[in-house]
Amino acid sequence: MSNFRQREILELARKDGKVTVDGLAEAYNVTVQTIRRDLSELAESGKLERVHGGAVIPSGVVNIVYDERRRLNEEGKRAIAEHCAQAIPHGASVFMNIGTSTEAVAQEMLHHENLLVVTNNLNIANILAANQSCEIILTGGVLRRADGGMVGGLTAEMVKQFKFDFSVLGCSAIDADGDPRHGAVQYRRQDRYQGYVGRPRARRARQRDRTDGRHHHGTLVRRPLPRHARA
Repeated sequence: MSNFRQREILELARKDGKVTVDGLAEAYNVTVQTIRRDLSELAESGKLERVHGGAVIPSGVVNIVYDERRRLNEEGKRAIAEHCAQAIPHGASVFMNIGTSTEAVAQEMLHHENLLVVTNNLNIANILAANQSCEIILTGGVLRRADGGMVGGLTAEMVKQFKFDFSVLGCSAIDADGDPRHGAVQYRRQDRYQGYVGRPRARRARQRDRTDGRHHHGTLVRRPLPRHARA
């Protein structure tokens, strides 16, 4: 990377998900042309993606490094996680899927009592293992090392065997009808089964949608008709 400013710009983009030309020009007291050149060089190296008025962390075909994704919009994720956890009572049955936002929700549920959590996310299982009163069921499937997710047809079939009081779903986007889109943005084509895992939960669910304010990443807590989690 050619200069310290570009390193800091990349760090800001990782933290906030987006940077703007005008904002960076003011922050660094340089011309907008200088910032545009920095953003173009970062885009050419694949580190950023140019958009109107600025740049964003690349998404789509290339998955964001998972540790970096955890740092995207941390404040927003934390606020959502607190709201989601407050919506889930003690003794609830919950499905939680893959995503850094759902992992943030798990962190906020460490003091919930008598939970039953089904997840295809190894990270969530490890987080909630610290909650001694939480029963954890980890789905089968193919391990995706990039993010600790269990994916594939076996995963989807196992999830279909359960019904839940709540579903906490990380999603790629929210469509015009307010429904989640899974797997369309963050995961590569060979990970297409990830989307299949979330859809049965989303179709049964209603109410209580939460997103972190970015168009391609979010978390939803959806409450279906009251049912016990076990098949």
